[in-house]
Amino acid sequence: MKNFRVLLCAFLVIAFSSKINAQFDQLKNMGKQVQDKAKLGLIESVTSQLGVTKNQAVGGVGSILGLAKEKMPASDFLKVANAIPGSSDLITSALGLTGSKSTISTVAALAPLFLKLGMKSDMVSKFIPVVLSYVGASGGNTTMNLLSAVLKK
Repeated sequence: MKNFRVLLCAFLVIAFSSKINAQFDQLKNMGKQVQDKAKLGLIESVTSQLGVTKNQAVGGVGSILGLAKEKMPASDFLKVANAIPGSSDLITSALGLTGSKSTISTVAALAPLFLKLGMKSDMVSKFIPVVLSYVGASGGNTTMNLLSAVLKK
């Protein structure tokens, strides 16, 4: 009888742990989908508001984030990066799309990258408010102001 109870307990533990693991995996997948959707939210905003392609949006936003990463203290950039899910992926994608091998140190340095993406250089000034608005909505005004200060220089 004692062995039966032990076996029953072991069976219940295995059964419940499988169910818990399945639920955990489901939650992880939901979290990734939310992150992907949030990342696409900014890209979709840029494409719909500015009439650019997805690659142009990714390249432009990633280039802006690359500038911010270069110019901001790491702790401040972390706040911006947290407001934009997938920000490191966007920066990496921008480097690939623009073929840029150097760091971006000024807003003016963004113009040639936008040209490589098939956009006019004046699109930089159109991207910035969309990115700032998104960061403000997802990361708050303080984070938006940190980013804005870097993009004004």
